[in-house]
Amino acid sequence: MTEFEVWTEKRPYLKDVSKFYEKIAEVVSSQNTDFKGSFSDENWQDLLKNKTYLINHIKNDVINNASKIFEAIVNSLKDSDEMPSEITVACKEIDKLANKDENFYATFIKDVLNATDEKETSLDDSVFNTAYLLCWQSIAYLIKPSIKDIAEKADEKGYVESHCPMCGKEPSIAVLKRGTKGRRRRLVCGHCRTEWFYKRIGCPYCGNEDQNSLRILQSENEPNIRADVCNKCKSYILTNLAESDVSKQEWAWLH
Repeated sequence: MTEFEVWTEKRPYLKDVSKFYEKIAEVVSSQNTDFKGSFSDENWQDLLKNKTYLINHIKNDVINNASKIFEAIVNSLKDSDEMPSEITVACKEIDKLANKDENFYATFIKDVLNATDEKETSLDDSVFNTAYLLCWQSIAYLIKPSIKDIAEKADEKGYVESHCPMCGKEPSIAVLKRGTKGRRRRLVCGHCRTEWFYKRIGCPYCGNEDQNSLRILQSENEPNIRADVCNKCKSYILTNLAESDVSKQEWAWLH
C-alpha cells in the first residue's frame, strides 16, 4: 500500500483529497530533474540582514524548471476521471490559456514569486486558486532535494525567524523532530514545503512567548497531532509528532 492509501484507510473521509495529492505526487515523480538550489554564505547573510529570501537568488532557474512540472500536472489532471469536476474544469481552462500563450506557466510562476497582487488577475477565482495551488506544488517538488541542506544551514546560521527562509511565506504546520537532546520544533512552509528549526515555545505568527497565553489542544483520536494555540493573536498552528511525508502536509489533518 502507498503512504496515501495507508493514511486514508484509517481516515476514509480524506479519500478524495488524498487522490488529488497522490495524483500530483505521481506526476511530479515522473519528471526528470536534477535541480538543486545551492546558496552561498553571501546569500545567507543577505537573508539574515536584509530578509532577501533564498529563492530570489535562483528565481530564473525555478521559473524555467517549475513551469515544465506545472504544465505536466495540469495535463494530467484535466482529463482525469478520478478528480473532482471543479479541478478538471479549472485545469482545462488553464490549458486553454497555455495554448494561447506559450509562456503562460512561466509568467504565472514569475508573477507569484514577485508577489503580484492577485486581485489584478483576470482569471476566475476557481481557476486562479487551482493554478496558484498547482504552481506552488510544482515549486515545492523542485525545491525538495534542497530542503535538508537548507534546514541544516538555517540551523548553523542561527536563522530563527517565523517566515520560510526560502520563499518568505508563513508556516502551515510544525513538526516535533526527534534528536539527541529530545524533540526540536521544525516549521514547515505552507507554500514551498521548506523546513527549518524554530524555538520550541512561542507563537510563530506573533512571536508571543508568554506561557500564560499559550495552550495546547490535544485530540484523543489523533495522538500524533495537536494544536498549539495563542490567545494573544487568536491563532493556532497544528503540531505534528509523526515524521512521515504525508503527515507533514496540512491536507492530512483537515479533519
